[in-house]
Parts: sequence; structure tokens; C-alpha cells
Amino acid sequence: DSFWVDGYQAHEKKNFPITNQRDNEVMKKRFVYRQEQFYKSCMQQLHDENQTWTVLVDTDEYLAFNYYDEQEGPPTWCSRKGQKPSCAEDYAKSMKDGTHPRAQLDRSPTATVAEHIDKRGVDQNWDGVDKPCVVFGRYLFVSKESSNREEIQRGLDSEFNASLFHTLRYRHRAPLSTYQLGKSIVDVSRYDGRALSNPHRPLGDLCTGNNAYVHNAAVSFRVHHYVGSWETFRQPGLDVRGKSLFQKRNNVKNLVVDNT
Repeated sequence: DSFWVDGYQAHEKKNFPITNQRDNEVMKKRFVYRQEQFYKSCMQQLHDENQTWTVLVDTDEYLAFNYYDEQEGPPTWCSRKGQKPSCAEDYAKSMKDGTHPRAQLDRSPTATVAEHIDKRGVDQNWDGVDKPCVVFGRYLFVSKESSNREEIQRGLDSEFNASLFHTLRYRHRAPLSTYQLGKSIVDVSRYDGRALSNPHRPLGDLCTGNNAYVHNAAVSFRVHHYVGSWETFRQPGLDVRGKSLFQKRNNVKNLVVDNT
């Protein structure tokens, strides 16, 4: 409650009455306003506590290692006009000789993103500019369950019930060439108190890149976005998203099984 700051519009007030008769568009505006206020207040709180890198993602999203897969194809920027004919070959070479940051990721089962960032920091953007906000690619994991228990339990102790966790239960994702608007990690020690632009590129020009779409091949991390089951996707009470959005998000072609 202490993070809420009343705005000028009625839907921006903390005591705004919410009923089933409320217009969905108004509720969406309230959601966006509330999100902006809480992000801003939380970053300021963490700044005051002398914290550093903080991920700005939703509760159905997780930061993961962006391990290289030889089947992912050439980097998306190689198809741009003006790129060298050897673009894809040069990138593959940087992975094989270990010079690219993605090639230096720890693949051990106990490795964590937090430990990696603590030791090596967060990737700089391809242009080498040190910014307090780094945008990562975001990829959708659909509600298609793994085919059998062995697949769900892969790499885990038999006594661990992986079916209780979306990150293990659902392993089918969109191909890396089909990405959503990215999400960011922010060094809150350098946060200047500005209002958020949006949840995808929250600090505007202080974030890497020119927009919220990210070349997956450029960075060491990515965000996994889980649709989950219908029971966890739907919102209690007034549901402004509905079954149609749930079905739309699950309508992904060329699914890839991701065991990372």
C-alpha cells in the first residue's frame, strides 16, 4: 500500500471501486498505471537499499541462461542489408572458439543466473555502451505438457515432483526466431527516479538497443514466459484477458522442446 501514489484520473485512485460492471478498457488502464507506480517505487526502494541488478519481469516469467543451440540458425541481424556474407559463419566461429559471452555460460546443473551475474556482470549491448538497463529477448512457453513423466523429470531427482512447477512441466516454446517484446534487468544503484516508459524498455534511452525487440544471439540471458494452465492463467473476479487470449497465446507454430 505504501507504494501506491494516486494519479489525476479516477481509475488512478487507490480507492477506485472495482465491480463486474467496470469497462475492460478502464480496468486495463488501471492495471498499467498500477504497474508503472509499483515498478517505480520498488526500484527506488531497492536503490535506497544499495541493491544492484534487478530483473523486471512478471510472476509467470523467469530469467534463464541463453545457451547456444546449433539448430537455432544464424543470428537474426545477419539477414539485414549491408551485413557481410560471412556473418553467420563468423558468429558460429565465435561460439566454437569461446570468444562470445554465450559460449562462456556455465552448463553445470547447479549453475544459477544470479551467480553468473555476480561473477561476470551483465552483458553489454553489442555497441559496447555501458547502460543501467539491459533488454533481453522473451520467448513464450505454451500450455502443451511434456509427453510423459520421464521427460518432465529429466535431470531431476526421482523424489522431486516436477509436475508441480510450470518451468519443468511445460517445455514447449516458440522458436528463437519468434520472439515477444523483451523484458529488462536494471542496475537500480544507477536508477535516477524517472517515470517508467513501459515494462519492456522501462528506462527509455538508458536501456540497450533502440526498441524492446532483441536479437537473441547477442546476449547471454533470455526471459521465459509461461502461459501455464488455464486455472493459473485466468484472473479471479473480473478477468479482462479471458479464454480467447489464453487460446491465442497457445497458438504457436513450430514448437521447440527446451530442456534448459
